[in-house]
Amino acid sequence: MPGIMFCNDDNSVWNDALKGMKAAHAGLFISIEKRLVLLNKDRGNRVAVLTGCGFGHEPFPMGFVGENFLTGCVLGSVFSAPTVPQILNAIFNLSRWNSGGIMIIALNYVTISLNFRLAAKRAMDAGIKVKMVVMTDDCALERNHIKYVYENMMVKRGLCGVIICAKILGGMSTAGFGLDQVYHHGTMIKLRTATISACYSCCQMPNSCHPALQIKNYEIIIGTGGHAEDGLKRVEMGPLNYIVSLMVEQIFDVFLISPGDKVLLFLNNCGVCTETEMYILAREVELQLAPKVLVLKTIVGKFYTSLDMKGFQICLTNVTCNESWLRYMEFGTDAFAWPSFNLANFPTQRVDHEPIGVQPFRFSKRDGWKLNYALAHIFGDCIQTSCIALKKNENEINAMDAVFRTGDVGTKLKSFAVRALKDIKGASLLMDMSKTFMLMAQIAEEEVDTILGEVLAVLFTGAAQGTSSWESVWNQALDTLSMYTTARIGHRTLLDALVPAYRAYKTVVSENGQRFWVKALKNATSVAKEWCEKTKHMAPKTWIVKHGEPGLVPPHNLPDPGAFVVTLWLDAVTHETTKKRRFSAVVKKNVVISRKNK
Repeated sequence: MPGIMFCNDDNSVWNDALKGMKAAHAGLFISIEKRLVLLNKDRGNRVAVLTGCGFGHEPFPMGFVGENFLTGCVLGSVFSAPTVPQILNAIFNLSRWNSGGIMIIALNYVTISLNFRLAAKRAMDAGIKVKMVVMTDDCALERNHIKYVYENMMVKRGLCGVIICAKILGGMSTAGFGLDQVYHHGTMIKLRTATISACYSCCQMPNSCHPALQIKNYEIIIGTGGHAEDGLKRVEMGPLNYIVSLMVEQIFDVFLISPGDKVLLFLNNCGVCTETEMYILAREVELQLAPKVLVLKTIVGKFYTSLDMKGFQICLTNVTCNESWLRYMEFGTDAFAWPSFNLANFPTQRVDHEPIGVQPFRFSKRDGWKLNYALAHIFGDCIQTSCIALKKNENEINAMDAVFRTGDVGTKLKSFAVRALKDIKGASLLMDMSKTFMLMAQIAEEEVDTILGEVLAVLFTGAAQGTSSWESVWNQALDTLSMYTTARIGHRTLLDALVPAYRAYKTVVSENGQRFWVKALKNATSVAKEWCEKTKHMAPKTWIVKHGEPGLVPPHNLPDPGAFVVTLWLDAVTHETTKKRRFSAVVKKNVVISRKNK
């Protein structure tokens, strides 16, 4: 039956798979708890190559961890990004055995690229050398729609081109290239790689009765994503040469390639195509490419799958003037899915000690806004009331999230609230706003493993940088988020409520002075609610997770969950601060002094 998987327990599928992999490939270090797969070897001053994604793409990425390939990978839940703490764990461990630095290759999905960027930033703050390339090899967009695509931030996805990039950079690491050189070539490979996919049956989650994407009988989708996102077009099924001609035409329409260029051809089985089908495909693609370009090497196999999808990907890397890349591609590897099974035995250079985990996060001391005891008490009450509101509105937020996403962010925000109520207390913590915001960021990362959780973590991290006034807290939070996302007002996100609210607050304070902060806060709360209502009629343009076509107006009269959360928090802050106005505060350079205590 479709969707049936041989397993013991639906809830332990992926951990059980890792345990089996650990038994089969003893030469790799595999952490079940942290979901890490690392090359357990001291590699001196070489560069480590790291990537990661959710389960469901096997054998990628764990099957390509080995010498002259990936040095490590980190895994999230099925089709979900690994968390920032997981990625940091991998970076810290790899840096012990690879003093040349860490080269990250991330797939261009919102949460994956965001989490890797955040982890890289924190690792660099800790003194580790890190560079990052985000693969965008998907070319499932029409040339006359490119301007529309980029204006609306529907950016290109990362597909099987990540494996080409990892293999070449892994070889360069062995050859002794430094981190800057490896990064330069990684950027070049990214720009010179294009992938297009096709499928006629979509994947299903383990033991699910429904495919992730509905496809009619005798219909093929051109341009599907790695997580079963809808594609560029749907066409009636025809002979393979017809399907391939559409795909090749699409590559040459979008990809920068000239007649006579030299290319590497990489054909990827997305799940359940037979070997016979894949080699028929290889012959057909080479026949259609022959009049256009010179294929120097063809690689065929199952490398980057989407569970049990019946489909394939055609990937071209333009190696013109960079034929040395093929030499690094051909370096031997013991990665078990390339295929080679040398890691079934213990290597002679095995490191005896187990990898350490990331050390507990230590909050760096910052010069900034310190609260006195009375104001710290109010600050704590604001956080407490906000968390209680999140808990009470769990079901409502889940319903809002289900319109375009996974429908569980309310439950995850409730977990955040429970943890915050438990961990964020005590005058010594609350008097240090920077430390409090950083702890809130850490809790968001660990408890809310969705795009909204990572966005909140970025906002809290930014707020910690600007603790000299409420306005600077707000401003720094938004400025920091703008560095990590392309979302803007009108994209149906929390920014639709947060940015107008900040502008309203700033306007009142600028025109009337800091003493009118209560009026400013009430005005900001009112504006946030007004804009939250507007999101009911907005089409999402970024941070979309639910399968289907983007750009649709919501079918339900529900606001964006992130915008709604902003209104809950502002309501809570307004309630607590106005209730306790006996603590009328004056802000000095770096200290807030209560007039009552003077």
